[in-house]
Amino acid sequence: MDISEIIPGILYAGERVDEKGWMTLAQLHVNGIVNLSKKEDVPPDWISPLRVLRFPLGNKEKPSVNRLRQAVEETIRWLNDGYIIYVHDVAGKNRLGFFLTALFMRMYHLSCEKALRTVKQIRPVLSPRRQFLQVLKEYEQTL
Repeated sequence: MDISEIIPGILYAGERVDEKGWMTLAQLHVNGIVNLSKKEDVPPDWISPLRVLRFPLGNKEKPSVNRLRQAVEETIRWLNDGYIIYVHDVAGKNRLGFFLTALFMRMYHLSCEKALRTVKQIRPVLSPRRQFLQVLKEYEQTL
């Protein structure tokens, strides 16, 4: 499982969690999951209780700015409450790039372009699809 540390010690991101991945997340003390895929996470019984935010996105879906804003704001609340969060989609590229860009836009008051460049420096495989970039541009206008 390919995990990137996005914000040191508090925000990690990558692909869908496999058996080995749950152990890694436990070692990182992750207690919050933001799942961007349509498939639900099934953590093993031994893992500590996790708070899960589901923001299921189809790979070719165009979510509303309002839906994006709600997921971003909830994630920021969790971070402010001290949660250590793992954000994932299936492959850790498209939807993940979309969400992390929006999160950095909001948290660090960055433009869409600057936020995307910043998260790609941390996780170079990020590559949001065109419809997600359109939503990010719309979201930028509301910040």
